Amino acid sequence: MENIAVLTTTLYRSVNDLRFDLACRMIGSAVGNGYNALILDESPDSTVPQRFLKIGAAVKLGAGRGMPAGRRELFSWAEDTNNDFFLWNEPEKDDLNRFIPEIIAPIVSGVADIVIVGRTEVSWRSCPVLQATSERRANEIYAEVTGLKGFDPMRGPVAFNRMALPYFAKCDPTKYGSNTGYIQHVAPLEAYIDGLKLAHVEVDFFYPLAQRAEEEGPLFETMKVKWPRQFEECTDVYRRVAKALGLPK
Repeated sequence: MENIAVLTTTLYRSVNDLRFDLACRMIGSAVGNGYNALILDESPDSTVPQRFLKIGAAVKLGAGRGMPAGRRELFSWAEDTNNDFFLWNEPEKDDLNRFIPEIIAPIVSGVADIVIVGRTEVSWRSCPVLQATSERRANEIYAEVTGLKGFDPMRGPVAFNRMALPYFAKCDPTKYGSNTGYIQHVAPLEAYIDGLKLAHVEVDFFYPLAQRAEEEGPLFETMKVKWPRQFEECTDVYRRVAKALGLPK
């Protein structure tokens, strides 16, 4: 088995949070399949990182400086490990881990340095309807402004090799005038403009049913605000970065 680390950042107010339970499942599936799990945690409840340690993850307590700084800290920490391949995964998306061999295959073979993980139509149908609609349109804008067709950056997970890792560790979207914390959307574009190879792999990932039920149920009013805000934030940074980097090539 390749030397692979699954990376994510976490912040939970309580161990009773549904998303904390889903994160435990994601970490457990990574460890159970023989992968290293590196978690940078900024939860106010000290029980959270303790639970992650018991599952088998390596845990670092973040400095509490917010999403982009926390992710850079995580990626910088990863540079000090002996892993060869890395997968940034959303903390609650445990189903994705079963596709890791398929996701990193283009990197292992040398076809790509970075793989942006996408969704099949089956996977898209498992997502909340309003979220899927918003993210499909955001992906279309990404393709329009970057010239990179067929990619699904809005899904979130990205795999990469050690050569690409510094781009994630140093990525700072504020230099483009953006305050986005989604640096995993920006770093691949910066690496691409420097000649690193990008690829996309679509998998039958299933959105957690419990999370969908919560987001289309009791949290729906909150999500109706969050999804459009996320759309505006991500499409804005796509446009800014593409213009600054001279994309499309």
